[in-house]
Amino acid sequence: MSNPETRFSIERANAEIRACAAAVRRTPYALRYHIAPPCGWMNDPNGLCRSGGRYHVFYQHYPYAPQWGPMHWGHASSADLAHWRHEPVALAPDQPYEAGCFSGSGADDSGVLTLVYTAHDDARAIKETQCVARSFDGGRTFVKSANNPVIPAPPEGCETDFRDPKIWREGDRWLLVVGTARGGRGCAALYESADIEHWQFKGILCESDGGLGSMWECPSFCRVDGQDLLLISPIGMEGHKNIALFGAFDPETGRMAVDHWQEIDLGGDFYAAQVLDDGGRTLMFGWMDMWNREHPTEADGWAGALTIPRELSVREGRLLQNPPRELEALRGETLADSADSAALRDVQSDGYELRVELDAPEGALVFSDARGELLRVELRDGEAAFAMPGRPAVCAPLALPFDGAEIRAFIDRCSIECFVNGGEACYTCRVYPQDHIVACAASGPVRRVRAWALGDAFEEAPC
Repeated sequence: MSNPETRFSIERANAEIRACAAAVRRTPYALRYHIAPPCGWMNDPNGLCRSGGRYHVFYQHYPYAPQWGPMHWGHASSADLAHWRHEPVALAPDQPYEAGCFSGSGADDSGVLTLVYTAHDDARAIKETQCVARSFDGGRTFVKSANNPVIPAPPEGCETDFRDPKIWREGDRWLLVVGTARGGRGCAALYESADIEHWQFKGILCESDGGLGSMWECPSFCRVDGQDLLLISPIGMEGHKNIALFGAFDPETGRMAVDHWQEIDLGGDFYAAQVLDDGGRTLMFGWMDMWNREHPTEADGWAGALTIPRELSVREGRLLQNPPRELEALRGETLADSADSAALRDVQSDGYELRVELDAPEGALVFSDARGELLRVELRDGEAAFAMPGRPAVCAPLALPFDGAEIRAFIDRCSIECFVNGGEACYTCRVYPQDHIVACAASGPVRRVRAWALGDAFEEAPC
């Protein structure tokens, strides 16, 4: 694959999508308002940024089959964070130095939408390097830098697993963090640049203390409510998939002293979280699926999706995640609005938003299909517990003050995302209801239940 006569090209990828996307949209599990591939495979969110008045979300994509393959970058954009359109494929592995365009990030560089990504090729001694591509037409097409790879090797002492660059602006310079490992411990390598083309290694931003995994994927640095955070997907940290490291970053030394960490999402189908700086707020998307899972939608020609956007905040050392207000634009018919939880019997849909308010910090919300329970969310003894058939139950403490309790959920054909008590505990899962209806029932001291049908957020056919 790593030769000038590569099989892959942007033109071929877009032709494949044009040929297959309409049929995929007609399949019963095709998501209504989440970003999913027009056809083929999707994993990590990439390149999140705002440029030219639009939000841009890229993702790892293999358009030719609903299984992982040589990675391309798919692309969707939005003017309002609620309604999206598919854009042409942004990157294909079409250069001699890459057999796959792995994960990375994006930025607006003086009006130019700029991507930084990992070029991957297992056939090379240095299998992962960092590269740049720019768009001069608002994200329709991208030109790869003549200087690629702009970071041609990992730092001395680090392993050849060296991927997923995250770029951000710090004063008059650009900073970039890359996931890697040294001495069998996960770490994040930090670089700085004046022009995104020429990078200097600044040092190790932070690393595992021995208990935070053997390699760090998808590092994503951000500041939320004055708190420095590094989101990572640690490999080899048993029982944990995506965590947020809380600490203090010193831009002069390039070091971040870690104070504590928190699991981002307790669900089994959440990985590779990435953030977007939206001026006065930070937004986050995650991959709404997981490795080594069955993907029933493969039979329909697609697999994988991204979560809805989540607005981040930090309160008393806790990371909170909440759906942004823009998603209210998707609301259609009111399906329930009552102080009687029995009103939820009329919520018989495959796509809706649900809010259950309780007068006390106890109660339960159960989602089910014709076969039985899909997901149970239970609040008791100061914690939120989540249980699915065939998966271990998980719990999270609810330590922050809250007036009673609230469970908020977004259901979209084959997915459920739950937010408890203002996003203090979150749970994401893929479900495949037998009858394509997700029913719900609430118990406990219910104050109010509300539900709204949510409409299709996408154009019928991708560009």
